[in-house]
Amino acid sequence: MNLILSLLINSTLALLLVIIA
Repeated sequence: MNLILSLLINSTLALLLVIIA
């Protein structure tokens, strides 16, 4: 479950970076 949570957080951060950039 921790791996899925980490992947979700990474995806969210990546999406935010794309929106900001």
